Amino acid sequence: MISWEFSSPTKRSFDEPDWEFPDLVSVIITRDPVSRLLAGDADTRRDYTGYQSHGLSHDRWWDFAVYDQVKNTDNFFLRILTTTPMVPRTKVQEKIPNHIREGLNRTTDEIIELFPTGINETHFEHGKALLDRFTVVLDIACLEEGMDVLARMLGLELPAKDKRKNSHPKVGNTSQETIGYDDVYEYLLAKNQWDIALYEYSKTISLVQCGEKK
Repeated sequence: MISWEFSSPTKRSFDEPDWEFPDLVSVIITRDPVSRLLAGDADTRRDYTGYQSHGLSHDRWWDFAVYDQVKNTDNFFLRILTTTPMVPRTKVQEKIPNHIREGLNRTTDEIIELFPTGINETHFEHGKALLDRFTVVLDIACLEEGMDVLARMLGLELPAKDKRKNSHPKVGNTSQETIGYDDVYEYLLAKNQWDIALYEYSKTISLVQCGEKK
């Protein structure tokens, strides 16, 4: 078994491997993009202290969502899958102030226009085509159930459930509740629309449909 984990797009394209090789079982795990970006990493926890516990101010949420150009907030999975780097900021964009901090009103559409992601339907279709080439797609929302079904398919025996680490994301507030600011949440939905669309597609081809009994 070989496991690949990526933190950003690489020069190695996911189109290159022979996913159709008959002796290869390829598995890819998908996750709701907003849930993923809220999971964060060590840098996020350091730079945006309190973002998971309502301790982050409105203006700092906007720094995280757009002004600091944090990679986790910009179609993260779709970029990795299609090896599409983020759009570099121009000097003009770097000087655009945080509108909350400056007391300015900006709509989601205005911010998208100021900071376009460069991600479009072509990237989405590329991502869909790649997902279709994997042997198995699993949804992290019901990963344990998916692993059970996969193990049975492969004739493998999994450890007893009480000995496994919890494979489910923590149950608690919704993403919208965690963010706490509707304008930030709505912007992140719009910004990541194609990554979200890819996740919605992945659920239709996932080995286990979450909530479905197997």
